[in-house]
Amino acid sequence: MAYVLLGLLKEVRPLWYYILAEILFVLLQLDYFLLSRVICNGLSMKVDGSFIATLLEILAVVVIYLAWRSITEDAWEDEAYHP
Repeated sequence: MAYVLLGLLKEVRPLWYYILAEILFVLLQLDYFLLSRVICNGLSMKVDGSFIATLLEILAVVVIYLAWRSITEDAWEDEAYHP
């Protein structure tokens, strides 16, 4: 993906979105597998790691969508499409 973004499209902003999505994904995996019991015990069994991991997963998907949207956007000239 880095080759396509930097080499072919010469776009930097979507690459930062993908890096942020990767960081969020790593955090959600760490939360889900390592910190779930700690979070559950620390918050008196009201919220567990799955809830926070789900929120991080939603954020990662939104960031991937933003990266995709920034790659596929184009400048359309209004005169060409309105007779």
